[in-house]
Amino acid sequence: MTRALPDAPVHAVNDDASLEPHLSRNPVLLINRVLYGKFANDSGIELIRRICGGEAPPPCLLISNFEDARAEAVEAGAKAGFGKRQLHEEETARILREAATS
Repeated sequence: MTRALPDAPVHAVNDDASLEPHLSRNPVLLINRVLYGKFANDSGIELIRRICGGEAPPPCLLISNFEDARAEAVEAGAKAGFGKRQLHEEETARILREAATS
């Protein structure tokens, strides 16, 4: 994230309570396919579904090496995400910049 958007603040969130304050700031949310921490469940796709079901959701991107999971996240309301293996590719930087300006 910091390579593509050097001035963007980055916050790690490990539970629903610490996520809530960030939602009103309209950040780009990078969400793992499997959530670790204290979320309502461990599914990043379900978190995307919940966030994108609200009013004026922030851009959400699923991080997963599984193309079918990324497709399911898009169906749930996310923007096209990327796999962990693609972190350092220029296409990933483009995806992040586009999400930040949408």
